[in-house]
This record gives sequence, structure tokens and C-alpha cells, in this order.
Amino acid sequence: MIGVQYTVYFKAPEDQLIEGCQALLSPHWPLYLGESDDLVDVLSPRIIEVEPTLADRIHSIIPGLKQGCRLVKVPNRFVKQGKSWHVEQQLYSIPPEKEGIQLSEPKLAYSIEGRNIVFNGNSW
Repeated sequence: MIGVQYTVYFKAPEDQLIEGCQALLSPHWPLYLGESDDLVDVLSPRIIEVEPTLADRIHSIIPGLKQGCRLVKVPNRFVKQGKSWHVEQQLYSIPPEKEGIQLSEPKLAYSIEGRNIVFNGNSW
């Protein structure tokens, strides 16, 4: 694939966001996505402040099963079991790209650039 663009959002304490933004602006090594031959160009990392609000239209992945979305299993964490590691996965719904998905009940989300983004967990 050529010319693919992704928008990635991180939710973390401010000091970690500053450190991450600096690392993206000036990485020690070339950045790759997925396979080692998928080089990444970071275009505009920035930190914004936004408060969560209730939204009934969501434009990001949503934990769980939602009708009208594409389903994916995403590795959530790795757990050591004896001498080997086990990956725990979580099911997510990916809404249609432009319009997002209308929910029957509002969900806590962050409104960023006209898109309502949901994060797992509500800490920070």
C-alpha cells in the first residue's frame, strides 16, 4: 500500500505525552509500522487538551460488538504462564471511516478535530 495515512491518538499523563511527542519528532532509529519494511513518516505530532463528554456518534474503534462495524481482535496484554507467554485479546468494533457509528446510548468520548474518540479505561 502506498500513500496510506493513519491518525493515532494517545491518552496519557502529560509528562509521558511530552516525552512521546519529542521521540516522534526526533526518533533515534527509523520508525516502522507492522513488518520491518513498512517505513513511517510522522507528519504532525502534537499535544492537545480536551475534556471527555458524552457522545452518541463515535468515530474511533469501540470496545465490544457494535452493529454496522467491522470486528477485530486486538492484543490487549501479554501474560506469562509458566515458561511461555499468552496473549489476551479484546474484541473491538471499527465503525465506517467518515460517518462513524450512531450509538443507542451515549458513551464518554473526546471530541478531536470533529471526531469523537473513545479510549479504553478512564484514568488520567
